[in-house]
Amino acid sequence: RVSRAMTAHDDDEARPNALQDISTSVNATTAVTTQADKPRVIASDDGASAHDAKVDAHGVDASEHDAKRARDTEDHATAHAKKSKDANIERAPAEIAVELPEPLTEWKTTAEHELAALHTFRRAKLLDWFHVKGAINTCIISCPADPLRKKMREMRDNGVYGSSMVPYLQLMREIFDTCGEYVDDLDEEMDPNDFWDDESEDDDDDEDEEDEEEDDMDEDEEIPVVSRGGGRAATTVAAPPAAAAPARGASRSAPSNEEMASLQLKFREFQYFLGQYFSTTRKEKEGILELLDEAKKENFDDEIEVSKFLDIMQRQNKIMIDDDDNSVYII
Repeated sequence: RVSRAMTAHDDDEARPNALQDISTSVNATTAVTTQADKPRVIASDDGASAHDAKVDAHGVDASEHDAKRARDTEDHATAHAKKSKDANIERAPAEIAVELPEPLTEWKTTAEHELAALHTFRRAKLLDWFHVKGAINTCIISCPADPLRKKMREMRDNGVYGSSMVPYLQLMREIFDTCGEYVDDLDEEMDPNDFWDDESEDDDDDEDEEDEEEDDMDEDEEIPVVSRGGGRAATTVAAPPAAAAPARGASRSAPSNEEMASLQLKFREFQYFLGQYFSTTRKEKEGILELLDEAKKENFDDEIEVSKFLDIMQRQNKIMIDDDDNSVYII
């Protein structure tokens, strides 16, 4: 009996220990299972923090995710900054508050085309001073308002600070947007008398003077008339005037109103052609004969007409004609 009692006592003391062992074993098993379900973290060799540790649950590197996210954010910010910068450089044309006359409207269309071409060179990183100067000269030659031409000449001749061409493009944008201020400063329209041949008119005047002198001489000369009685007549009669030589007239008669409208349009086209020619050839001076040949290639076949166009452009202070070497200069 005593032995059984001691055995039972031992079992009672061992039971809590066994339960504690079982509980410990279960907890350990649960921990292992839970740990197996979680991604296993492997510390980096250099002792980096857990944030920089590599996660191998699916073979994905957490640091790569962070780096990619950072790159995407940086690219987005860079693209946004570049877009904002381009928008500031290549602004859309401002709305003109007044109605532009036809010559100024056509000029602005030409100017906007030149500026757009410069921005194309800029985006391709090919823009240089020759492109900018050629575009400015084209705009100057074809501009129908003298104050506007002076403003562009000042920009071209005085230059801008820095080595970049971008400030020129920004200044051109500002000038083009203010063209509505010059609607009352347009050049005078071409006059029909601009297309008379002055030399022929001078020749006609000389011939008229010669005819008058001959008439005076004829009036002074008396031709005797023989009377029937054989004696000298008391009176004389003037000899009939000699027939006047046919006048050569002007080689180009003054155009009609309809022809003048066509000539004015052709004159504006010629100005644009001349500006483009100097721009593409990168010249500021060209011989008149060479210009006549080039003009024929662009369907300006009438040399007299082209010569008149050049004279009008010189009078408007757009070009200068040097008679000594027969050359045309851009002003």
